[in-house]
Amino acid sequence: MRTFIIACIFFISGTVNGQQNGLAKIKDYDLSKIWTSGGSTDIDEPDFFTTKRPDFRGFIGDNYQRIYIQIDEVIKDHSDQLTYYVRGYSIVKGNRCTFLGTIKIDSTEIKERPPLSAIQGAESLVDMNKVSHFGKAYCTYELFENKNQKWTGFFKGSLSTKFYLTNENEIKYDAAGGFSDSYMNNTYIGTWTSYSSGNSKTCNWGEFRIPESGDLDIGAGGFSPNPKYIENGWKEN
Repeated sequence: MRTFIIACIFFISGTVNGQQNGLAKIKDYDLSKIWTSGGSTDIDEPDFFTTKRPDFRGFIGDNYQRIYIQIDEVIKDHSDQLTYYVRGYSIVKGNRCTFLGTIKIDSTEIKERPPLSAIQGAESLVDMNKVSHFGKAYCTYELFENKNQKWTGFFKGSLSTKFYLTNENEIKYDAAGGFSDSYMNNTYIGTWTSYSSGNSKTCNWGEFRIPESGDLDIGAGGFSPNPKYIENGWKEN
C-alpha cells in the first residue's frame, strides 16, 4: 500500500449553497469504493436490477476498437481531499498495460432529495426514505501506463459520477435510475495518447453504457454493439 501511494504521488507534476460549499461537503466523504471496479450498485430491490456493478465497457479510436479498463485500487489523498490515487490496467487486442494515476474532483452538484410524491420509478430500486441528497461529482483524470510495456501511453479526460447521501451520512453509488434504458454511471470521456508517437485517440468508457459512443451502441433496453464493429472486439459484449 505504501509503495502504491508513493508511486502515485509522482504522477501529480450544483449544489448545496453554491459550488464551493459542494466541494467542501464532498471532502467529508470517500469515493474510493464508488470508483473501484466490481463494487455494489447500492440498490435495495435486487429482483429489478443487478446488485453488482458491471465491468467497464469502452472503446478507443474512430473504429470503436474495444478497450477493457479495470480499476483495482483507489486511495484518497488525506492532505488534498479532492485528489485520489488510482491503480489498474487496460487491455486492447490482448495487450495488457498497467497504469497509475489520479482522479481530481473539480466540482459537484448536491441537492436535497425531492419529496417522495415527486419521485417516479426510483423508489423501486432504492428506499427513498433513507436518502437525504442526490449528487454528481465532475472530475478530471490522468492515468499513465507503464512505459516499460508494449504500445503504451496515457489517458486523460473527464469523469462524471452519480451518488446519493444517506440519512446516516454515508455516500452510495446512485443506481436509483437504473430502470432507465439509457442509465449509465462512472462515465469517462477523453483521449489516449501514445508515448512514442504523441498521437491521440478518442477513448471513452463507462458502467452499463458508454458515453459519446456514436453509432457503436444500437441497443434499446441495454448496450448492444453495432454489427459493423463486431470484429473490433465486440463479439462478446
